[in-house]
Amino acid sequence: MSHEGAAPATLSAREKAICERLKDDFPHYAAKYLRIRPKEVTGGELPALKLNRAQLYIHERLEAQLKRRGFVRAIVLKGRQQGCSTYVEARFYWKGSHLKGVSAYILTHEDAATVNLFDMAKRYHDHIPTLVMPSTSASNAAVCRPLLRGAGQSDSRAQHCLRYQGTVCDMRNDEG
Repeated sequence: MSHEGAAPATLSAREKAICERLKDDFPHYAAKYLRIRPKEVTGGELPALKLNRAQLYIHERLEAQLKRRGFVRAIVLKGRQQGCSTYVEARFYWKGSHLKGVSAYILTHEDAATVNLFDMAKRYHDHIPTLVMPSTSASNAAVCRPLLRGAGQSDSRAQHCLRYQGTVCDMRNDEG
């Protein structure tokens, strides 16, 4: 991770290949680095996010849309306990981790849902290895409110946001 004040280092060919895979292969990135809350608490290590059938289905559709249109816009009608919220939050964290200055916003209909989603993002961040950890410049609703007000949203809506500043893979790569 490029820490504030540290001079950027150049990546080796192997490190560049690893970074490219982490940037381009979400199922690999999730299984390797993202930790989720287990359904049953055992006191052991948190399990890795290995995409289930529903999550893979959503991921494949979103990636196909991204290739076809250059951006993703999706409304997902989700069933309970299929991992859709976990997938979307993980995708936001992954995308935000690989792009400089990206903001990920969590906006829900109630405080409990917001807290749950923010805790999920925090868990991802708290358990990711330092080498691939994005830095965060803000992690509170006060940052989101002026942006949401401009979009016509009121302060009474449950909201939270994170701002990511890219990973070592982007910051250390001087050669392109």
